[in-house]
Amino acid sequence: MNGFGTADSTTRLPLLNRAPDQVAYVVPELRPAVERMARVLGVPEWFVWDYDGDYVPSRVYLGEEAEYRSIVAMPAYGPALEIIQPVTGPSIYTTFLEERGPGLHHVGYYVPSLAEARAHFAALDVREVLSGGGHGVDGDGGYAFFDLREVVGSYLEAIEAPARRHPPHDRIQVAL
Repeated sequence: MNGFGTADSTTRLPLLNRAPDQVAYVVPELRPAVERMARVLGVPEWFVWDYDGDYVPSRVYLGEEAEYRSIVAMPAYGPALEIIQPVTGPSIYTTFLEERGPGLHHVGYYVPSLAEARAHFAALDVREVLSGGGHGVDGDGGYAFFDLREVVGSYLEAIEAPARRHPPHDRIQVAL
């Protein structure tokens, strides 16, 4: 789906010396948070993806294969803002909510190579804590989260966009 993190709709630049491409919040309940943000930001339409095992076949948490599931909403204008509700399984989303409550969870960067981003952070001794992949129509695409909570209080996500993204699983319309 063009405009929502596909390879041809994102600027995939080196990670260094640029602003993030995405800001993401974690919340305990997606729909009320989206409705509130919609009214605050004046964004009436949101697309929703279900990041379960069918949609994201490769999932890792703290170095082990994982069964986490989350529901993600993005405004209809694109992936610059993301609201995430953890649903099942331990993950950085569930631990963040347990430790801090809802709030700013991570900033995301589209990168040309997830492998290069991983090497960059490994060289700096920044720990990768969660990853997933295979969510593109062709089984491509991936993401990895790096723990910067001790430094800035949130995570950083490196995103290698799939060539083609699946359409949203749902849509939320909010009367403004």
